[in-house]
Amino acid sequence: MYNTFNIYLERYKRNITMINTHKHEVEIENQTVLKDICFTLILLFTPLSLVTLLVEPERFLWVFFIIIVLTSFVIYKNLEIIKEKSLTIASIYVLLTIIYIVCVYTGVVTSPSFISVVTPAFFLILPLTILDNPKRILFILSIFYIINIILIFQYKSTDYIILADYIHLTLFFSGGMFIGQSVSNIRFNMIRLKKELSTRENIDFLTKLPNRRKLFQQFAENKELYGIIMLDVDNFKKYNDTYGHQQGDEVLKALSKCLVKSEQYNVEFFRYGGEEFVGIYSGKNNDELTNACNFINDEVRKLQIPHIKSGKGFVTASMGFYYSPVPITDEAVIKYADMALYMAKELGKDTSVPYENSMQVN
Repeated sequence: MYNTFNIYLERYKRNITMINTHKHEVEIENQTVLKDICFTLILLFTPLSLVTLLVEPERFLWVFFIIIVLTSFVIYKNLEIIKEKSLTIASIYVLLTIIYIVCVYTGVVTSPSFISVVTPAFFLILPLTILDNPKRILFILSIFYIINIILIFQYKSTDYIILADYIHLTLFFSGGMFIGQSVSNIRFNMIRLKKELSTRENIDFLTKLPNRRKLFQQFAENKELYGIIMLDVDNFKKYNDTYGHQQGDEVLKALSKCLVKSEQYNVEFFRYGGEEFVGIYSGKNNDELTNACNFINDEVRKLQIPHIKSGKGFVTASMGFYYSPVPITDEAVIKYADMALYMAKELGKDTSVPYENSMQVN
């Protein structure tokens, strides 16, 4: 019993940690659940309200059903507005609470359908659907559990029936928490796996910088970009031939750390391939872009990585950059930065050169 309690406790702690770690993914997951719940309730209660209106209009049961339909419809249509995780969860709680109130005030609780309708709805569906803090779900379920215990003792006439309902209620309560937490673990693992796969697809394994695939995604997403930097490590082939490819990998790792520092100039670098890197500039100032290139040149020089086949005696980098006064929407402009890089190589390397219209486009 003690070991079982510890297993549940560890499971709760793990879920809480996952919620805090993957807040955005959890929010998206709950949005999907909320949408499905609303759609299901609309499909279920719309015909039910019409049938009840025609068969028993004097009971006003159809009014409660229409309330559920309207509430579900309003939430469904405003999912774009309900973007905060807390609002999503609150909406699910509101829907389930309305169903519960309808069950209570229409006499469903005092009928045999209590066991088959109300209890599963709250003690199975709630923890099964919401990726929320387990403590909050346990608190909400406990409230409904106590209310139902009171209702059982109030409306049941014999001890035998009270005992049977109490056993059913307890089983559903325990089963709901167990199944809910188990499903939550599966969904959390799926979220974590998707995020890990996305990271692996978009991050270069060696340098830990975003890769070429991620670069083109930035263009496809129409980010407001105003500049491109093309960087190449000078005489890198000679370095590999002299010091070995393993040492060459260490150079690329050290260089990537320098490139990350350029974020202070609104520049993000991506590994383009081999010893080539591409930086995208999101600022709107040509001077800032120029300063970013000069900063990178200085940072690479400060590394003072020995390179006897280089004219400087240490590893250097050359850059070509292109600035646009209007947002860049096509990755084809990389060729302009590439031409400027070629000019930097021609001028002796270890420098940065801006693109000029006089440079010939091949």
